[in-house]
Amino acid sequence: MNKKEIDNKSIGYNLLRTYTKFIFRRYYKKYETHNAKSVKQNKPIIFALNHQNALMDALAVVHAVKSQPVFLARSDIFRNPVQAKILNFFKIMPIYRIRDGAENVKKNDEVFEKTMNVLRNKKSPLGIMPEGMHGDKRRLRPLVKGVFRIALLAQQEYGKTRKCSLCPLA
Repeated sequence: MNKKEIDNKSIGYNLLRTYTKFIFRRYYKKYETHNAKSVKQNKPIIFALNHQNALMDALAVVHAVKSQPVFLARSDIFRNPVQAKILNFFKIMPIYRIRDGAENVKKNDEVFEKTMNVLRNKKSPLGIMPEGMHGDKRRLRPLVKGVFRIALLAQQEYGKTRKCSLCPLA
């Protein structure tokens, strides 16, 4: 999938959704979705997910919403070229952190522009894990600034003419 078209509809993504429905039914005794119908699919929205279970957090969103969310993930998982293609296919873009190399942080300008395109086109919600990590402890960790920077960029772009929602998910 071309990165410029990351928010276009994808048959592979629909296959992923079918697979996640199977997995969720098989491995989780109880799975609840609350207020999913109140999420407007025709306006820009940023999902800020709690990040306890690594990939399962994002798959829960894929399972719960009808649209095809685009996610941001730490850049080090994109180092392997084959893995990077798979991640791009599933609409996951790299986000660069200081700990991944200060010289790489400049690449975030391009990533932020792509996130604005996703929000502008309103085809897909944007998913980001503002805790910036996952782990064993069931608690909210300090939030990193990326989700807020993207929300502020969206607010600057839209002003009062259009709203971009920031939707917390747990």
